Amino acid sequence: MAMKKYTLALFALLFFVSLPPAARGGVSFGPQAVIDHRSKSVSPPAALLGDDGMLYVAWTEEEKEGISVYLIASGDYGKRFSPEVKVNGAEDAPLSAHEPPAMALGPKGEIYLAWSSKRSGGPFASDLMVARSTDGGRSFWPSARVNDNKVPASAGFASIAIAPDGAVYAAWLDGREKEAKGPATFIAVSRDGGRSFAANTPVDYGSCPCCRTALATGSDGSVVVAWRKTFPGDVREVVVSSGKGAAFGAPAIVGNDRWEIAGCPHRGPSVMADGRGGLFVSWYAEIDGEPGIFLAASADGGKSFTKERIAHKKGFPDNVTSALRGEELLLAWQETTPVASDIIFESRESGKAFRLKLNSDARKAGSPVISVNGKGEVLVAWQKQDMRNFKTIFVIGR
Repeated sequence: MAMKKYTLALFALLFFVSLPPAARGGVSFGPQAVIDHRSKSVSPPAALLGDDGMLYVAWTEEEKEGISVYLIASGDYGKRFSPEVKVNGAEDAPLSAHEPPAMALGPKGEIYLAWSSKRSGGPFASDLMVARSTDGGRSFWPSARVNDNKVPASAGFASIAIAPDGAVYAAWLDGREKEAKGPATFIAVSRDGGRSFAANTPVDYGSCPCCRTALATGSDGSVVVAWRKTFPGDVREVVVSSGKGAAFGAPAIVGNDRWEIAGCPHRGPSVMADGRGGLFVSWYAEIDGEPGIFLAASADGGKSFTKERIAHKKGFPDNVTSALRGEELLLAWQETTPVASDIIFESRESGKAFRLKLNSDARKAGSPVISVNGKGEVLVAWQKQDMRNFKTIFVIGR
């Protein structure tokens, strides 16, 4: 795919500010770095940190020519970035610039990006596309369509994850049987490096139509998909299903929040699997009118969960994300008050929790993401809105 004709020096400004280290026993973060997109039509970031220290940031952006997926890469932890690479072509352009692409790294450093592309045949018709790079993000192979429905329908709010054997899993919300059974959560797998995807498997029906799915793969080859399901009475619960290949079990309710809301809240869960039957699910919900971030853990592969509220209404909490660093669970979310936007980071291990603010600013900030590489290095990135531009902020910890 073609690169833009100007380099990062013209596209983004990077500078560093000091950031206090985490409490003893947690993660110590370095200075903040800022990517100025010089645009307000930019999605929140997708960001990953490779085992080789390569840092990748991707987003969708609306321009005069249309909407595109872009990726930039850095080999020195974000001090310098390569020129941005346009991932898609005109025929598979993203449906919207509001949602970031899903991104994952393969065992050989392959980069996978997934997004929804507009499809003719209806106002919400779309295809789920996956593109891969095998040269560190300098170029991308033509994208492959994941959904196999012949009649146009919606396919979006996707997540992707890579199994230890290199299999590429994609999960998404699918509308092909919406009239008969309601929105569904589907999954598909590619065993040829993302060149093609096998027949689609419906995991469950009655999915909340706009809450993004979440995927995790364990070292034992297990695959876990999490999503928000709609029950009678407009009760919306986060659920999980585990399986291997194309066989997935019945969904299990995680938190039993009994959240009643007449409409989709546009807030999906985050899920992590340790490969030994341990699952960690985090999500947003409102209980008795009070917003909160919740965390649930399972030691039996999702058959039962323990649940706790980890963030309360004093700063409106939202958009939680998670990652595992060995036995340590890492979490990040945003908290908003009338005068500030905070990005909160927390590490949990052996019953102890360490928490700090990565960002506190009058400007709106949110949609954090976390990535952990094989060395235990941690990347946290989020979006910040200035008056003129959207910016991606990131920090790296050890």
